[in-house]
Amino acid sequence: TLETLRKTYPEQRLIAILELRSNTMQMGVHRKTLVPALKQADIACVVSNAEKGWALPEHQHPALNQFSGADDCLAYIRPLLRSNDVVIIMSNGNFDGLVNTLRDA
Repeated sequence: TLETLRKTYPEQRLIAILELRSNTMQMGVHRKTLVPALKQADIACVVSNAEKGWALPEHQHPALNQFSGADDCLAYIRPLLRSNDVVIIMSNGNFDGLVNTLRDA
């Protein structure tokens, strides 16, 4: 998905926000491939709950940030947003209302 967005919008900043919510994510099925995939984004934010699943492994992606909740992620990302940014939010749930809150911001 991120690779396609990068090709579709090559001149725009790509911001990926991912919630590790699904059972697949919480079981760590994508543990080894997640960080390399997120390198397609200029800024990547991952929201995880260490009590429910796993944290991202150590990584070499300076623009990858991990948060324990949607509110922390929103507080970080909101001041960074520019009008031409392409933002993708990936979750299998409502992400604590992050989609609507971010859109309204």
